[in-house]
Amino acid sequence: MANADALFAAQSVNGAALAALATTAVLNAAWVWMAAMSGKFFPWFSVIQGWLIGIAVQRRGRGLDWRFPAMAAAIAVLGSFSGGFFVALATTVTELEAGPLRILRGLTWNTWKIYFVEVVNPLDFVYAVAAAGLAAFYAGRRLLRHEVLALRRTAGKTFDE
Repeated sequence: MANADALFAAQSVNGAALAALATTAVLNAAWVWMAAMSGKFFPWFSVIQGWLIGIAVQRRGRGLDWRFPAMAAAIAVLGSFSGGFFVALATTVTELEAGPLRILRGLTWNTWKIYFVEVVNPLDFVYAVAAAGLAAFYAGRRLLRHEVLALRRTAGKTFDE
């Protein structure tokens, strides 16, 4: 029989954040590698990234409340735009024949404005929102029947107690 206190104690915001950020880093690297090997951008990869971020938060965070889907959605949006940025950075490094650190040191606030005005288009926002939706959907903990019943028995209890 499941104990509601054990379900609450199993939650880990730090674990969920670490898993989501690690997943984002690995998938951004994979996105850059795929783009470099094929010469294509693959904007839909951010949607896959959002799905996998949601699963990582679900498995590592084991969360029961709103914080976990919200965190997964925010990190999915961050991953969506950072992945596009790193693909653009890899393309710029190749075209200018300069090192990535040299290019990163040359970034200014104006560079970021130009990047978001000229490179990022409305479809990138659609993909980011889709990634956030998938991440939020999959981030919540999937409960077994006896776990749901244990939580219902303690319906008056808050998450902070």
